Amino acid sequence: WGEEAGEVLCALVEHVRGIRSRKWTMELGETYKVGREGSCANIEVEHPSLSRRQCSLAITRVDTGLVLVALDQGSTNGTFINKQRLEKGVGFTKPLSEIRFLTFGHCENGYKIIVTEGGPPKDRTLTRSRSPRRGEKKEKAAEPSWQDKATAALRMKEAAKRRAPDGKGDEGKGKDKGKGKGKDSGFEVFVNNLSFETTEEGLRKYFEECGKIERLHMPTKGQNKCMGFAWVTFREKASLDTAVDKNFDEFEGRRIRVEKSGEHKNQKPEDEKGES
Repeated sequence: WGEEAGEVLCALVEHVRGIRSRKWTMELGETYKVGREGSCANIEVEHPSLSRRQCSLAITRVDTGLVLVALDQGSTNGTFINKQRLEKGVGFTKPLSEIRFLTFGHCENGYKIIVTEGGPPKDRTLTRSRSPRRGEKKEKAAEPSWQDKATAALRMKEAAKRRAPDGKGDEGKGKDKGKGKGKDSGFEVFVNNLSFETTEEGLRKYFEECGKIERLHMPTKGQNKCMGFAWVTFREKASLDTAVDKNFDEFEGRRIRVEKSGEHKNQKPEDEKGES
């Protein structure tokens, strides 16, 4: 890195379940190879769905600003920019300002390119800003990613359960009160990595194959768009076990995560399904 004023510095940052993991610095005009672990690529991703020669990435400056030049080098499972799969062997150019995230193969980790000037790149996602003084305009905070929202929502839900006297929060109240049963939160699964186009009706129909659903909660935003995660509560434990077996199954073009609420198994698709 140089120290000239106004110098543009870039980095590719890996996010695992919404948490920053690794970072690779990228210099303007340099080409960086992406491949699976052990491929001797400049950027190695620890996931078997990647090819040894997955793709190449380069950041360059044009008259309108910085752009990303990407080329899928014939990967088996694809390279994606903003959920759009690159055509094999065809160069792809897009302004950095329009790129939200990159994904490689079936790896669920997200990759973001961050840019700054005059110093090493910094991810400002967790930076706190002071309250604006009188006469100053308050800057709009960066919107958190769907992974951050899912993690925060799950933590809030678990905290609410711990605060409740019976450990169930508001669940267990209602029409079943007085029968000694209530809705058992132990029969609830947390579903992650859903498509933003997923509807509550479609998700309910998919999980009704597992058994009777007591409750389904799928947070949305904007024009009723799915935020990428949901909770499904079943009436019986057998239904919950069947739902958990769907972990890493494909639903609406994405490999979804299905786990019992409060548990984080961090499994890989090959461990569950034996895929190569």
